[in-house]
Amino acid sequence: MKTKSKAVLIGIFILVVAILALVGCDFDTPSDTFTSEEYFDFTYLEDSDSYSIRAKDTSNLPSEISLPSTYNGKPVTLICENAFSGCIDLTKVVIPDSVTTIEKSAFYYCRNLRKVVIGEAVTSIGGWAFCGCEKISNVIVPDSLEYLGYSAFEYDIVGTKYKGHIYLGTKDNPYKIVVGTTYLSSIIDLAFPPQKITLHENTRIIVPYGVPIHKEISSVNIPSKVYLIYEEAFQYYKVGSDNYIETITVDSRNPYYYSQGNCLIEKETGTLVLGCKNSEVPDNITAIGEWAFARCHNLTDVTIPDSVNAICEYSFVVCDSLTSVVISDSVTFIGSGAFNGCDNLTDVYYTGTEEEWNAIDIGDWNENLTSATIHFNYVPEE
Repeated sequence: MKTKSKAVLIGIFILVVAILALVGCDFDTPSDTFTSEEYFDFTYLEDSDSYSIRAKDTSNLPSEISLPSTYNGKPVTLICENAFSGCIDLTKVVIPDSVTTIEKSAFYYCRNLRKVVIGEAVTSIGGWAFCGCEKISNVIVPDSLEYLGYSAFEYDIVGTKYKGHIYLGTKDNPYKIVVGTTYLSSIIDLAFPPQKITLHENTRIIVPYGVPIHKEISSVNIPSKVYLIYEEAFQYYKVGSDNYIETITVDSRNPYYYSQGNCLIEKETGTLVLGCKNSEVPDNITAIGEWAFARCHNLTDVTIPDSVNAICEYSFVVCDSLTSVVISDSVTFIGSGAFNGCDNLTDVYYTGTEEEWNAIDIGDWNENLTSATIHFNYVPEE
């Protein structure tokens, strides 16, 4: 009798296993059956000999998906702009290690998305990529990640906060990338705004709009491990930032940036990244970077030394107290909007000839510069 009962139990077990195999039951991981052309469109990318991916129909996707790492024998490296945008049924997505780029708004407003696993090769996540995905409570980015666009995630929810700033991090460093600030959302910070920028010592990257300055900020210090600061890192998105900074310093152990004359300078390129009203532009830099002196309202005059060959876009935008500027004849390029909003600029002292001035590549929206009085063959005082 016992033998018969045992045989029946074994038979039932085998039957259950067979049924589960037939229906492809999966308890944890999104099923591989969800990686076919039934759900995804692929586009060949000739430059990288790989494929991009997007949803064929965002209203016809399983709740959990694992994106394929290959298609037609080639890697899938890019998730397209708006690829899965508005897919309200999606709850989990696994991004394979083949993917290097997630374009802007790729998963925008997937409002029920709770978990995202990001592959170890992703280097760039575009703006608004996961914006509106308010049920994602935790994100670990790979060590490879070096760029995060504006509002790529709901940073207030997924980020780690430290002294007024918000970070996204890796398994080993939760403070790797500074992505935003609590200045505009925190009642305490609004009532008692910080007067200096204090970043975590393990900060490595400052993305665009990651450390927006405001009129109460008087000092900025860059820690020793920061190796990448993006253009517009110190600006508010679209609005811009009012620069009343008085001092700019960099930890002396930093191998990538240094401060001199109250200027933040990138060592490799010699680009001046950030300046202030008390800046004295050093004579060993090669370019004034984009937005470097933007909205520096107390800046009244500035001298561009003869080591500089480029004044980049929006570098002095809305410096509305700027009345005079000395520009060396070494400058060959002045970017669009470099002096836009400098409504009180009256005198430009140029060390070259009128012919050399006319040869400079001057971008649009620089009427405040070109309509000022140009003093040619200027000899700076020693």
